[in-house]
Amino acid sequence: MRFERGLTAIAAITVVLAAALALPSTSEAQLIAPSRRTTIGLVAGWHFPDGGVFDEHWNTGFALSGSLKRWLYPKVLSGFEVGYSWHSLDTSSIQAQYPAYSVSGGDLSVMPMAFVTDYYFGDSELTVRPFVSGNLGAYFLFTDNIKLNGPTSTSLNTYSDSVNFGAFGGAGALFQRSETWGARFEIGYAHVFRGGDDVGYMPIRIGIHWMPVY
Repeated sequence: MRFERGLTAIAAITVVLAAALALPSTSEAQLIAPSRRTTIGLVAGWHFPDGGVFDEHWNTGFALSGSLKRWLYPKVLSGFEVGYSWHSLDTSSIQAQYPAYSVSGGDLSVMPMAFVTDYYFGDSELTVRPFVSGNLGAYFLFTDNIKLNGPTSTSLNTYSDSVNFGAFGGAGALFQRSETWGARFEIGYAHVFRGGDDVGYMPIRIGIHWMPVY
């Protein structure tokens, strides 16, 4: 059920973003000065596993991501984002299967590389601007072998490395501190499609939004 709710949220936000891209005219894009149409973002936070084997065996992980975007229209910001999150193994879930062994290793890393679009509500002069956001792209999953130390040491590889299609949908707010920078808060849901062995997680992130003048 959690996967279905997450996918419904992603689908709804995708529809909103598609409508946003279709509505503005080309003339509206010219309202943004060319020297201030590029933005650089850096956000950090936590990813909470929310379904599948990810939820069963790994803990909440620290996440960091950077983005390069351009204002296509006064309310539409689109570009590319690269992220990384690290999740330690919940050793208790493995320990129960191998009580004679101590468990270590088994960390999971997620690295999304995706095209992202934000739609902002309200005028650009507002100091607080809510937004919805969505991305589509490649999600890389990497795991370390699980080490079992006991009567005979061995290792397990329960989750193979892979590159899969993934999607994210979220919402948040931009707190504009000046004409060139602001703080950004965002919460959402990401889903990685692995052919039946899907992964879901909920990102909560905060960071900076910088629009340099050049």
